[in-house]
Amino acid sequence: WTAINQSSETFMESPQEILKRCTETLEPESFYAGLNAQGFNYGPHFQALHEIHYGNGEALGKIEGTKKVRQSNSAYFFHPALLDAGFQLLAAILPKDFGRQTEPFIYLPDGVAEFVLFEQPGRSLWAHIKLNRPLSGSDSLSADLTFFSAEGKPVAAAKNLHLSKTRKTTLMALLDSESSKWLYRLHWEAQP
Repeated sequence: WTAINQSSETFMESPQEILKRCTETLEPESFYAGLNAQGFNYGPHFQALHEIHYGNGEALGKIEGTKKVRQSNSAYFFHPALLDAGFQLLAAILPKDFGRQTEPFIYLPDGVAEFVLFEQPGRSLWAHIKLNRPLSGSDSLSADLTFFSAEGKPVAAAKNLHLSKTRKTTLMALLDSESSKWLYRLHWEAQP
């Protein structure tokens, strides 16, 4: 993704306005315990959601990085633990039997049409995820994910985040196979 200096004025809704629609709440401890019970084990540094509100096809979450994440935040444009917390909000708007079927599945991000970074995130964020179409047994989802500063100023936006349905057994078999071949060297180059 590319960091660009673009106006964030296209995002008219503040987290406070979104909160008016997201009237249901989840306790973060219960949320992560539920994910853990389904086999999604997030370590302490990736359990960054401290408030979770949801409504019809959308969720709003308050993100706070751990002390270790905050200390290493300047090494990243967007710390992976904070970015992942935004993706985790998707679980708040999936059906309650998500992951509990006879053939459990997960949705994995596999593409994004556009990612815009307006500024480097601070210590505390809000994230808002909204489905672009209703859930209907589809093998894929599309959502928009926006991050806001604690003051409600847009920080980053992922437009048309695409997620594909994957069976957990298939994913685990792939992870157990030759996963060492998956690794590569990441090398960023500054662009004029």
